[in-house]
Amino acid sequence: MRSRRSIRFAAIYILWIALYAVLFLALRGAEDPSRRSGRIQRDEAGRRAIAYLQASDPQRFGQYEAVHIAFARAGEAGREKRWV
Repeated sequence: MRSRRSIRFAAIYILWIALYAVLFLALRGAEDPSRRSGRIQRDEAGRRAIAYLQASDPQRFGQYEAVHIAFARAGEAGREKRWV
């Protein structure tokens, strides 16, 4: 026979999972608060940089690929904000 304590724990656990499932479904289209609007993903920044380099000199930069892309705010890697 189950004790009241284990039944209460099971009920709270199921409600907890249900709450997070509802929140997941409700917020799936929401904007990411950690990324300001207008910012692009780092992978996209890498693709754009490689495309720009290859368009300027395809023979020299033909084999280049983006390995690590990071956004630097003003003062971190130069005077203005930029992708490094």
